[in-house]
This record gives sequence, C-alpha cells and structure tokens, in this order.
Amino acid sequence: MEEGVLRERATAFRLRADAGEATLLDAALEVARCGGRPEHARATVEAGLDRLAGLARRRLAPSAGLSAAAENFCAALREDGGLAGDPARWNERDGSFVDRVLETGHGLPIALAVVQVEVARRLALDAEGVDFPGHFLLRLRRPGEAGEALVDPFAVRPLDRDDCTALLRRVEGPQARTMPGHFSATTPLRLFLRMCTNLKQRAAATGDPLEALAWSAALLGAEPALVLEHRDRALLLERIGDYGAAARELAALEEGVAEPGLRDRVRRRRQALEAQARAGRIVH
Repeated sequence: MEEGVLRERATAFRLRADAGEATLLDAALEVARCGGRPEHARATVEAGLDRLAGLARRRLAPSAGLSAAAENFCAALREDGGLAGDPARWNERDGSFVDRVLETGHGLPIALAVVQVEVARRLALDAEGVDFPGHFLLRLRRPGEAGEALVDPFAVRPLDRDDCTALLRRVEGPQARTMPGHFSATTPLRLFLRMCTNLKQRAAATGDPLEALAWSAALLGAEPALVLEHRDRALLLERIGDYGAAARELAALEEGVAEPGLRDRVRRRRQALEAQARAGRIVH
C-alpha cells in the first residue's frame, strides 16, 4: 500500500481511537489491512474467536477461582485451540496479522494477546493487553473478584512476578527490575503503534526499506509527534539513494528537536545530503 494511503488510514484510525470508538481488535485489524490483508477479514476473525471461546468454555468451571480459570483458559487455547507462539517463526510477517494468527495458530505476543483478550471477553472475563517492555502480556480479572492473573500470550501460560522479571531481563539485562509502569494497560492507539513499529523494524532488518518506509508513514499518521521517526526515515531513504528525500526528513527532524547540539548535527548532515543530491542530479 502506498505511503500516502497508509498515513491517511492511520490518521483516520487515530481519530477513531481518540474518540473512544476503537477496540484492540479494531487496532489489530487496521494493522492487518495496512499490511494488505483482505478488507473483509473481520467476519472470518470473529468466527475464529467464537470457535476458540467455545473450546475454552468447556474447561472453565463457573465456581473456579481466578488462578484455576487462568490455567484452564490457557490450556484450552494451547491444547484444544492450537494457539501458541513458535520461536522459529518469530520473524514471519504474518505473525503480526490477527487473521493469519487465527489461521495458523502462531504469531507475535502482541497479536496473540489480541486474540486472547477477545476470547476472554466472550467468556465473561475482564481482559486487557499489557504494554510490558519487549514482550506484550495479557491481564485477566473476574468481575466482582479481587486479584488478577498475568498471562504470557506467546507461551500461553500464566505468569508470576518472577516470570515477569525473567522476561524483562532478556530485554534490559540481568540487573533489570520490574516496576508498576511496566504493567500498564495498553490502548487501541498504543497497540496500533507498537504493531506498526514491529513491522517497520522487521522490514528494515530483513532488507526491505520500502516496506519499512510504508510502516513509518503509518506511524506518523497515527502519531505525528514521533519526531525521531524522521531520523529513521532519513536513514532508510539514504539506504536506497534518495538523498533529497532523506534531507527533507532531516529538515523535519531539525525543526522538531530542541537540544542545540543535536540540532546542529542534524543540520550538518542535512546539508551534506543536499549537496550529495545536487551532485547526483543530471542537467541536460
């Protein structure tokens, strides 16, 4: 999909999210549409979610406590529904698209969490996504009951705080400690941004700068204040030899940064790219 179209779609989604008219599933489906998945995927996705809820319902005893309910919920999805992360497929593009996750049973933690949130809600469990650093989580509660259960949506199993610390240390090093802010509930807009960032980073790492630029455009459409996105875009454009466009991105970055030293460095690099663009121009 063209960058301009992606940016417009992302902007339209941001307005919906800001108005409180979007859910996590809406966000995930919008990411899938931006990635070229079918526009009619929602009906198929809803049917898949209903099927998984039916499988999980068989294991959930109404009288069970939250801990047992979380265990049975995970077991049903993992063993009966075939839903689980696969480390060997971590870098697959389809792992970010919720319709493909339901088809294959595999995906990134964030996409798997959206599926699990929707299934839990069909079972009268309160569920929300958790913006844990480096590894998205799921939180379950029961209406009217105290306490909560955290779930790793990739392994599809409940977690305790020691498990969460181990997950954090994989990302931030052996001295990392969990803090309350690590367990914040996500919003549809934040989920959209995190999924688009995953896809941008994957495309850049696998040698597809044009796709990375497209996802970058979606990020700026959804959150224009992401000033450093212009830096990433400049690097991607420089990689494909479009020095003039890279310079324009650095001009936008220059306007958005406040620290004088950084602004000077950006300006010098912009000027160098502008000179490189002029040197490569053919004049007839």
